[in-house]
Amino acid sequence: MLHTKNGISYFSIPLFDETKLVKSCFTTRIGGVSEYPYHSLNLGLKTMDKKENVLQNFRLLSKELAIPLECMVRCDQVHGDRSWIVTQEDAGKGIISDDDVPQADALITNVRGIGLITNYADCVPIFLLDPVHKVIALAHAGWRGTVLQIGRKTLQAMTQHFHTDPKHCLAAIGPSIGPCCYEVDESVIEQFEKSFRSIHLFVNRTENGKFMLDLWKANQVVLEESGILKENISISQLCTACHPEIFFSHRQQKGVTGRMAAMMVLV
Repeated sequence: MLHTKNGISYFSIPLFDETKLVKSCFTTRIGGVSEYPYHSLNLGLKTMDKKENVLQNFRLLSKELAIPLECMVRCDQVHGDRSWIVTQEDAGKGIISDDDVPQADALITNVRGIGLITNYADCVPIFLLDPVHKVIALAHAGWRGTVLQIGRKTLQAMTQHFHTDPKHCLAAIGPSIGPCCYEVDESVIEQFEKSFRSIHLFVNRTENGKFMLDLWKANQVVLEESGILKENISISQLCTACHPEIFFSHRQQKGVTGRMAAMMVLV
């Protein structure tokens, strides 16, 4: 669901909102202070945008969602499969502190009031909620993270540390590059063939000998095979490359672009 308040536009997840356990959002590029080519709500601190612009964008989002900057946690994403259990001691990392959570692509917490943040410009955001044990997670799944099945590994970490049962979990796959726009070559598909038995569900060969890859479906397969019920998985169906007026897209904008953020907090 799209919300526009005080000039800022972002998406929420109705499936999660109904639980009243979390605040969640996926930002658009609309409503910040950054200038071209990062206009305007760029939340990527590792872009070539001015750091003060990005921090001001975070302040605007913080005010809108009523989540203090010092309670946000951001990780240093490396397209891997490592998760990090966020505690109160991590508050502010990657936002007000120069130290972020190192080399992790998934954040997990059971601490109320801590806002988890991961950044995107085509990759797949995976939101996970265990409403029984009140645990949340965000996972960043580009094609490499999807091959590594980061969704499954994040759920395993939730089970190990918090006794999560995937069949009780809710999941959401947020805006990201869609099967309409994500053309890859055979070397990428070979990696999927090593990791998945059901590759036919999310790969189509094109007439030019390349392949269209459906990361939404691939991650849905991972989540379902990990035990999440199909009816408990929400997929936004919004392609970031198709909507450059709303989203930053690394592919559509040829690598020079800003970053959106997925954010979630237990309330």
